[in-house]
Amino acid sequence: MYRIGIDLGGTNLKIGLIDPDYRIVDQSVCETHVQAGADGVIEKIVLQVRDIISKNNLSPKEILGVGLGCPGVINSKTGTVLYSNNFNWHDLPIRSILSQKLNLPLVVTNDAKCAALGELMAGSAIGCKNIVLLTLGTGVGSGIVVNGKLLDGSGCGGVAGHNTIVQNGRQCTCGRKGCLEAYASATALISETKKQLHMHPESLIADLCGRDPEKIDGRIAFEAAKRGDSYGQQIVDDYIEALANGVSNLVNLFRPEKILLSGGICNEGDTLLTPLNKKVKEYCFANIYLCPPPVEIARLKNTAGIIGAASLINL
Repeated sequence: MYRIGIDLGGTNLKIGLIDPDYRIVDQSVCETHVQAGADGVIEKIVLQVRDIISKNNLSPKEILGVGLGCPGVINSKTGTVLYSNNFNWHDLPIRSILSQKLNLPLVVTNDAKCAALGELMAGSAIGCKNIVLLTLGTGVGSGIVVNGKLLDGSGCGGVAGHNTIVQNGRQCTCGRKGCLEAYASATALISETKKQLHMHPESLIADLCGRDPEKIDGRIAFEAAKRGDSYGQQIVDDYIEALANGVSNLVNLFRPEKILLSGGICNEGDTLLTPLNKKVKEYCFANIYLCPPPVEIARLKNTAGIIGAASLINL
């Protein structure tokens, strides 16, 4: 029996046919076309799912069910997208709609939670029972697994990106201030790099982006720091400091076996991990007596979402 995993993103729709050992048998990637609205996106999902079943000469009876990872605030118990900024969806009962159209059982949860499950089943966290995964992108997503079970609480729990790390700090997109997301997302890193460019046009940042703020991405500050630029180094230090505070809070709460990071910033490798692990060890409670878990780069990258989504079935 097979499962189907869906990773629904604002840019791409990824669908995978997953075997009982959580290996990808087949997958498809296409543009999501958010502008088509909920009806258009749902119809595209239906067509892609039917296509991957047909292409592999399977019948619906050979599919255990469909798992869907979606960005936003998801009520997994009701299968409702309460709010998704990427799609501008509100109170969309996506589980019931898709389940009826596909005539298959369907489970839906947040996309970062699916990524955590993917790493647990087939990636960096195989054999673990307790992990935390943080996705460092436009925002800071999170998936927390406790005793082998995805943490959801009474609904929509485990949202690490909106833990407050600075009282009355930077404005967050959620409307609150001082959230981890406002400091540790790629968006925040880019914003701080642009500020330094404006304040210090003599910095190496200016040369690396051709003096065009719109060409600044998450790599610029790290590259400037590697080349000895003090302003780039300050941005990187502040970024890692904020991330370390967020991670150490999660360690103190859950004591996972691993903290996993994913997202483009993770391409910095040891430049990110070495100082981050040093700070996490320093900031964790009882660090003299208890060794904190390692912070590592998640292994599966772009396939974690579909594998994790598929694992929602009968989990």
